[in-house]
Amino acid sequence: TDVGSFVLQVHPSWSPLGANHFKELIKADYYKEARFFRMVKDFVVQFGISADPKESAKWNSRHIEDDPVTEKNLVGRVTYAMAGPGTRTTQVFINLKDNTFLDGMGFSPFGEITRGMDTVHKMYYGYAEQPDQGQIQLQGNMYLKSKFPQLSYTKQAEVIDTRTFPAGEASKVVRCTTTQGDVVMDIHPEW
Repeated sequence: TDVGSFVLQVHPSWSPLGANHFKELIKADYYKEARFFRMVKDFVVQFGISADPKESAKWNSRHIEDDPVTEKNLVGRVTYAMAGPGTRTTQVFINLKDNTFLDGMGFSPFGEITRGMDTVHKMYYGYAEQPDQGQIQLQGNMYLKSKFPQLSYTKQAEVIDTRTFPAGEASKVVRCTTTQGDVVMDIHPEW
């Protein structure tokens, strides 16, 4: 690809409910063409509102219970965005630096970028926090394509293979193709 790829390794032991929900979203093809709509340098990259407003509405009402915070929000860790206790749905963010202040607020990481953080940094950051999340929920990509055409996005997510990690942990590898390159996610061990 022109920018590269990164690997997101999901750890169900860190956040079992969050990891399982992410697996459901991948299987449902929820993230297909989802934009990386919140790009805050030295803080987070956020995505997870569907390209299709009907899909967003369907999944937005499926709140998952909070997982205890067992890991820190360090650089490269992936965590659900939320508006308070019991509000996790589909939006996730990648920590661009150590954001340990989020730990005490209930943000429980469920995975981490194990390779390719440079790819995350190469995505388009020019719009920062300009996209209106309410409008994304209502209009999906119609809104984003017309107002923020340079946003990076996933084209698809698919399981591409299974491999064994140290200590015999099985792993599924999911590839999300984005406008900036492939995003490869290792999902393990219980899946």
